[in-house]
Amino acid sequence: MRIHAVDFVSGILDALKVERASIVGNSMGGYYALCFALAHPTRVHKLIIAGGPAGSAGLRTLAGEDKAAAIEARMKGSWGPAEPGRLPDDLRELIDARRAIPGSEETWRSMMRSARQDRTTLSLHPELKGLRTPALFIWGEQDQIDPPQPAATVIAQHMPNGRLILLPDAGHMPWIEKPEECTAHIAEFLADA
Repeated sequence: MRIHAVDFVSGILDALKVERASIVGNSMGGYYALCFALAHPTRVHKLIIAGGPAGSAGLRTLAGEDKAAAIEARMKGSWGPAEPGRLPDDLRELIDARRAIPGSEETWRSMMRSARQDRTTLSLHPELKGLRTPALFIWGEQDQIDPPQPAATVIAQHMPNGRLILLPDAGHMPWIEKPEECTAHIAEFLADA
């Protein structure tokens, strides 16, 4: 997954003929962004992770379907907003449409069965100490997928230029629940020299 993450982000930047960029990611996108920054630090101007990067605290040690069912239950419950009613209707419709695609549930379960501790953000922790890229982590205090404590603090402390903002009353997707706050924090971070 890590090799794919680096190749995926590289492919996008290369196709756009962008040599260096600031990268924003959430959840698995946050993991991809961290993997790319570790592999190509000179290509990343600044790194913004809005919501816990996938597997920040590791994966629960459950086997096969049990792990998939546990993660699926968390996703259906408070996978995004701290309050599920805050999810915009258009996003809820998109999620429902994804679930209606034939084979989507089995694909999800297959991905969860193959997930391992060494393929998550947790496995990146030791390497983050050497990553000098300025990084901003905006984490919802109510994140049920990647709970912020202790993962958020550990990750931000590992990175020499890491900064952590915990948003109260926000879940795994703080940029959906608190778009104005997230936008303000990101704009300020990007404006700093």
